[in-house]
Amino acid sequence: MLEEFNIIRHKFICDQIIRDVVKVKEEYHKNHYFMPHPTAVAMGCYLCEEGETVPILSQPGLPIDIFLPTTGGRNETTLLNGKRVMLVPHGWGKTCYEPLTLFRSRDTLTVNGMEFKIEPQISLGKHPGLHTRTFDTNLKSSKSFIYQMHCSCPGTVQDRFIQTAWYNKDGVNRNNL
Repeated sequence: MLEEFNIIRHKFICDQIIRDVVKVKEEYHKNHYFMPHPTAVAMGCYLCEEGETVPILSQPGLPIDIFLPTTGGRNETTLLNGKRVMLVPHGWGKTCYEPLTLFRSRDTLTVNGMEFKIEPQISLGKHPGLHTRTFDTNLKSSKSFIYQMHCSCPGTVQDRFIQTAWYNKDGVNRNNL
């Protein structure tokens, strides 16, 4: 049900942003938070079959790479139904540049002294120590995200989208290209 809801939500947001400016020619939905099986959760990654491309998200305003994973990496796994898939991270993610001290009580999680209630709508994303990870956007650089993940998640960048505008928790922004 949530996969179908996400598709409806994505269509609604897209319609609100582009309205009558451009027409959507084609849609492709690939969830990166879902339950591929009633006893499994895929968080922050795609489950890909051979030949399937997925977007690798970066930071607001930076390029989005269209990635084609290849077999042979440590990211290959077999689902309970016997299907072989590859796990591919959906993006650069967040990190904490300082040592983490975690404490969990019955109803709270404390991260470096900041308490978070364990309940719906509460996000660790508000913690000031968490930051979007940074990488070199030059694909040939040994400091690029694609290069860094290549040993565990081999593949190639097939295309690259340049973000001219984006919408996130901070609102609508655009690049001055």
